[in-house]
Amino acid sequence: MYRLADARPMGGRLGAGHDVLAVRERARMGKMNRIDKTGAMTKWVYSFGAGSAEGAAEMRTLLGGKGANLAEMCNLKLPVPPGFTITTEVCTHYYKNGHSYPKDLKPAVDVALARVAEL
Repeated sequence: MYRLADARPMGGRLGAGHDVLAVRERARMGKMNRIDKTGAMTKWVYSFGAGSAEGAAEMRTLLGGKGANLAEMCNLKLPVPPGFTITTEVCTHYYKNGHSYPKDLKPAVDVALARVAEL
């Protein structure tokens, strides 16, 4: 889950045209995820670093081998530089939707990048 603290000012802006306060508000309201046809939330980006991770080794299908292993190493408190993984569901969405990325992917990546810069 994204926290309000995950976005931090970087020269007043995050990425191209993403205001820090707007990204924080979207994160606070839970709009960094997508609701699928079943009503379940789809999370596109999973962060890791500073001894904790949103993912785990069991999430290999969703995070890919490298993403799941980095998350697990972080959960085991091994020294892992902070980062994030974009899920395999983004690839699925890309091919199922005329080679377009999910609209809420960029704001989610902006929040993850801000968190990496913070750590």
